[in-house]
Formats: sequence, C-alpha cells, structure tokens
Amino acid sequence: MTLDILAEPAGAAYARLIDLAARYCERFSLISRPGAPCDPGIDIALAPHLVSEAQVTEWPGTQLLGGPPAVMRMYHLNSLSCRILKTANRLYAWQHPERAEDLAFYVATGQLWLGSIAHEGDAWLEDGAATAKELASIPLVIRERARSASLRLLPNDP
Repeated sequence: MTLDILAEPAGAAYARLIDLAARYCERFSLISRPGAPCDPGIDIALAPHLVSEAQVTEWPGTQLLGGPPAVMRMYHLNSLSCRILKTANRLYAWQHPERAEDLAFYVATGQLWLGSIAHEGDAWLEDGAATAKELASIPLVIRERARSASLRLLPNDP
C-alpha cells in the first residue's frame, strides 16, 4: 500500500517525520543534477555519512528521458545526519538551487520507505513498519493511493 502525503510536512511535523524515519530506516538518498549546483556546505556536512554515489537516470518517482544522468548519493541515517536533514525545516526544501533534491528514505532491506519529488510538491510513504497511530502523531495528511498510479517521466533539464 502506498500513502500519498497531501500536505507538505514542515516545522515540527517535518522534524517528527525525520525522527520516525530514523526509527525504521537505515539510509537516505539525495539527487544532484548536472549543471545545477547546490550549497556545498550541506555536501560537506553530509560527507562523513556517505555510503555510495552513483550516476542514475532513475530514482524513486522519476525517470529521466535522455541527457546526462543525475548523481544519487546514499547516506547512513543516524542522529547526526538527522540533525543535518532537519536544517531544511520542510520536506520540499530539498530542491535546487539551495539543496540536493528528492529526499528519500530506505529500510534495511533497501526498500523505499518514503519518496519525494520536491519541485512537484509530491511525497509518499510505502507500506512499512510505521503504524497509523505513529503517522497520525506527526501529523501527516495522507491518503491511500489508487493502484494505477505510475512513474513520472521528466525531460533531463536541470
């Protein structure tokens, strides 16, 4: 089951969402697009938590159509990296030019727990360990997604 997040988590709700992600997830990813530099201070702060870096043409919710690939950086999720993520103060702040984009969280198996497309104001939770009571405590405005939802295809323009 996929739950669409209908209102952007910001402020205390965003901080609680990051805390909940830390309870269930081991890693998170951010995307950088060629020709769209972002604040190097965040990259420097997250560097000690970097697990891997790969050129990709697809990531949760997005598939590029031609052009150069993007860079996906995967990081360890821990108390220090959570503190850095919380500096954004809202989920959709993860977009260029200030920051890398499309924050996503993954459980230990590598399965997506939360995905986002920040510039479209789109985010969702995948069926996982978080209970309805935990999600309601954030609070999040969520709705179960219809089964026919599909991947968004985007031209590769930064």
